[in-house]
Amino acid sequence: MLALALLLLLAWALPAAAADVWINTGSHVYHCPGTRYYGATRQGRYASEAEAVASRNRPAYGARCS
Repeated sequence: MLALALLLLLAWALPAAAADVWINTGSHVYHCPGTRYYGATRQGRYASEAEAVASRNRPAYGARCS
């Protein structure tokens, strides 16, 4: 039980750069974890920020996550 709690704490403490971004596949805009539209648009998928940039998506409001 303690090990599970420790793993959850470590996962929560990871920096945003290590987390996935949410790509709105309709607009080709990606959203950072903790932002308003992260995981909230009708169509989209999770990907790394590097993958989002490589597939020609642009960051929301012009601000990259990392």
